[in-house]
Amino acid sequence: MSAYGTLLKRLIRFSGFKMTTIAEIVGYDTSYISKWCNKDKLPASKSASNVNKTIADTLAHEIFAQNDAVHFASEFNTASAQTEGELSAVILGLLRDAYRASLDQGSELLKVPVSGQNRTFIGESEAASFFRNQLPELIRKNNGDCDILCSLSLCTILKNHIPDSFGRDEPNLQIHVQMGLEGRLGDDDHYLKAVYFLINRFSYIDFNFYDSSELSMPNMIVIRDCAVILCTVDANRHFVMLNMITEPAAVTSVYGKMRQEMIACPMLARSSDSKDLLMHGYRTEFYAHRTYQIFLTRGFEFLLPPEIIPRLIQKARDLELDPSMPQLIAQLGITWEEIFEKGTIDFFILKTSLLRYISDGIIYFADVEYKMSIEERQKHISYVYQIVEKNPNITFHIIDDDQIHKADLLVHTSIYNNMNKLFLKNTERYGKKYGPKFYTVPDRETISAITRYFNDLTNNPICTNFTAAAAMAFFDTYGTMIQRMLSLDIQ
Repeated sequence: MSAYGTLLKRLIRFSGFKMTTIAEIVGYDTSYISKWCNKDKLPASKSASNVNKTIADTLAHEIFAQNDAVHFASEFNTASAQTEGELSAVILGLLRDAYRASLDQGSELLKVPVSGQNRTFIGESEAASFFRNQLPELIRKNNGDCDILCSLSLCTILKNHIPDSFGRDEPNLQIHVQMGLEGRLGDDDHYLKAVYFLINRFSYIDFNFYDSSELSMPNMIVIRDCAVILCTVDANRHFVMLNMITEPAAVTSVYGKMRQEMIACPMLARSSDSKDLLMHGYRTEFYAHRTYQIFLTRGFEFLLPPEIIPRLIQKARDLELDPSMPQLIAQLGITWEEIFEKGTIDFFILKTSLLRYISDGIIYFADVEYKMSIEERQKHISYVYQIVEKNPNITFHIIDDDQIHKADLLVHTSIYNNMNKLFLKNTERYGKKYGPKFYTVPDRETISAITRYFNDLTNNPICTNFTAAAAMAFFDTYGTMIQRMLSLDIQ
């Protein structure tokens, strides 16, 4: 599938148009539109400009009519357009870039000059050695940021020898990985968990994930200005051979073509930072709902007594965070107070995380890492008791992470889901130089799959469920013990 065809099909699907409608608008037979989308055919160069402009104007008009401009920016990883004209220009730019990338794409794409700079690794053993030794070394040789494209099957690269051996020590550079996944994340719970474990295991890497099921360049790893690794795998996803190409012209050519094709694929999840979330009003929009699933792996920043909020605001100022952060904290404090009184909220909490919070008092509120004093923790527990007494729609699900293999390594990213929007918070990166603090998930199928996963988790033996009434009974039974644990805290 050409980059142009993949993008055009995705744009048509997003807008809700049929190919027959697009064909009528651009003045072509439907068979031409089908070939552009599915058969690696392109509009003739002399008419491509007009075709792309007409398509861009048509789609922009429809997307604005559906109030879907913000969703479009998230789905296609573009800047937010404020007017129909701006959106048309954005779409036109995407189409032009994809068209240029597709002009010379075809059977000659991976034909590279024969040189002595190629290396071949045969079989599983040599492949394991490559991922353990050569690949980290190639990445560390970058003087600045390291950009990687990967279309290698995720199930293949997550074979045990890779997570256990690659990346034990964080490199002192920022690594960006655009990763294609062979299908939607919602297709398989095991696949969903594999992606989650990957971003936890390599928390210092910025990942962007795409649905690359129609990508024409599978089983490849491309490190910009460094190397192309062509991977051959058998039907059981075992490595047969790796071929590493370092000839500069070939690396540059393949990187450029693969990147254009990759970014035309549907985005499933992307790394983000606080500035991006603030700029697009993501957090405030996220909490404008009434139903939530919240999975917390570190601390418990919800159901806080109102008097804690001013202290968090002062902490944000002390840390010299984004100037808008204190205002955001104040807004969230008011918003959450309303939500917790009336909303339906399922809190999923790791057992060790809950015990650790009682012991150390550390919470992560927006961008603020804050250590609650013993007195604040005591007030917090009392306030939780008051809220659940008023709102029977709050449920706590305690997960026994002792039964999760390598939970300390693979489970430390929290998940916030309102069934329409979903983001992840990577608490491992607070206070660190590199790595994303957040991931946003624009793909609605993925959000639905994660929602189903947590619904199913409530019936899993590793999960103990406490309704509001049961939570109050728990406090009545274990309140004295919790207070004694708090009294043991050494300041």
